Amino acid sequence: MSAHDLSGPLICADSGSSALFGEGGCAPPQPIPTTHNASPPGFPRGLLARWLIQFVRPRGKARGRLFHSGFSALTPTGRKYQSNCVAFVFRLLGPWRTFFRKSCAERGQMMNQGSNLRELGRKLANDKSLVLLAGVILPNALAVGAELFYVGLPPRTLAIVLYGCIAALSGRVRPALLVAAYIAVLAFDTISSIAAAFYIAQIDLVGYLHLGSNINIFASPLYTALAAGFLMLIAANVASIARLRTHAGRGALALLAIGTVITAGWDRIANASPHYDFGPSASAGVPFESAVQQSGFIKLASAQPTKGRHVLLVLVESLGVLVDPSLRDLVSAPLRDAELRERYDLTEGRTVFFGSTSYGEMRELCQTRESYKAVIEGDDPVCLPDLFDQQGYRTVSVHGFNHAFYDRTKWYPKIGFARSIFMENLQTPVRRWCGGPFVGPCDVDLATGIGERLATAKQPQFIYWLTLNTHVPVRVGQATPRFRCKEQGGAFHDIEVCSMAELWADLFQAVAKLAKEHPDLEVLMVGDHAPPLWRRSARAMFEPGLVPWFRLTPRRTEAEEDVMSGAVSSLLRPTR
Repeated sequence: MSAHDLSGPLICADSGSSALFGEGGCAPPQPIPTTHNASPPGFPRGLLARWLIQFVRPRGKARGRLFHSGFSALTPTGRKYQSNCVAFVFRLLGPWRTFFRKSCAERGQMMNQGSNLRELGRKLANDKSLVLLAGVILPNALAVGAELFYVGLPPRTLAIVLYGCIAALSGRVRPALLVAAYIAVLAFDTISSIAAAFYIAQIDLVGYLHLGSNINIFASPLYTALAAGFLMLIAANVASIARLRTHAGRGALALLAIGTVITAGWDRIANASPHYDFGPSASAGVPFESAVQQSGFIKLASAQPTKGRHVLLVLVESLGVLVDPSLRDLVSAPLRDAELRERYDLTEGRTVFFGSTSYGEMRELCQTRESYKAVIEGDDPVCLPDLFDQQGYRTVSVHGFNHAFYDRTKWYPKIGFARSIFMENLQTPVRRWCGGPFVGPCDVDLATGIGERLATAKQPQFIYWLTLNTHVPVRVGQATPRFRCKEQGGAFHDIEVCSMAELWADLFQAVAKLAKEHPDLEVLMVGDHAPPLWRRSARAMFEPGLVPWFRLTPRRTEAEEDVMSGAVSSLLRPTR
């Protein structure tokens, strides 16, 4: 798609010029890389297959030693826990264990002998272990496997019970119907887990499925491994359910009930966390608040612009409130630079969030907890871009990702943005690409383009900048190595959180540089939501439900303070 295919004033020319965000004409589309040299390579092709071949070839005991040695980096307690869990699962598998412990040659001989294979199949189909396998083990294997690597999922109690119910109906319902029921529960399980982890309403997530083509999932080794394991488990579970052709006896049903209750109870105890309780629906009855209101930034929209004074609002991807104050200070240190403090007053605070990035945008831009879809459908909230436009500002949005994501080309113009800059319509070639599944220009490079625009602007500018690179999972090594993250996570003792912190610190430094170069620049930086990290230990490093904000205010004369104090903030009406 070319730049000319997009509508209206979003990307077409107007007066003024800028090297990166130029407005001398519609820009040609930027090529979006599938691979690039600026980032570490994705998951090595063939590595997983080679490892599986090396694992399957040895006999049972040798394979067990190989499996155990592969996790030598874990603590002794972790290795013991893992070994016990694996042994427990293999004991439950019954006849399956007999088959898989044989050598490759012996298994091949068994499979070549059709009668022996059919006999083994009948034995497995009539065995209690198959009911337990189809109702408890395989549907929850990915969650249990993740637990071995200290990765936590949102509670899945209802899905676990439904899987058990499907297996309990074996012999009473046709296998085809059981498979269909399993696929339905699997879809519910997947959607509800992802929605809770990323603060998305389940109904919204279904509507976002078409956006998946914009995400390079296989750029993340973690997501690649999860996808491969997920598909293999689906195939195995469908095959096991299809073999449930006889009535499960009392013994099998009792074993299934015990396994389901134990698994559901373990899931509730292990995975319950307040970090999952901040989806959009959780905001009902909670008083509205935003960083724009708390910081007093809202008053700028109702005051006449001073000559040369511009306004910058930065919504920072996944910026959460670190529990440790010393770590918070490390990240925000660039804003406490002595030279900067001579020109600016720094204030900071925290505000509550509900929902994903788009809800964070509506919270700060329009002072509402409604979805952006309400704007598309005709709602007309009073938003900052509209108010700044009325005061004579040029309103511009900047985001380094695809223009179609979250339908931003549809609702940005409706709330008052005269021009929107996305990855596709940057005026100059992108020097560096950053990010994992969400690939885009490096945030700090976009800061350079914003500075050029401010320097050449012919009227006051209101610039809204939505950052990108700290969307999880982040790529290690794309930021200034100030915290020594590769040395066991540096001061954060967690390499993923440390890598995010380095990216945040680089962003803070880039914004501080903009403030130094433009002494009259008003700045507010705020997180959209807390980082949706998969590991419980990493999530626990952040305060649940809170995001920080930082405001840089140019030092003013007393006359200017009097004008600002008279601004009427009630122009924006908060909802819900």
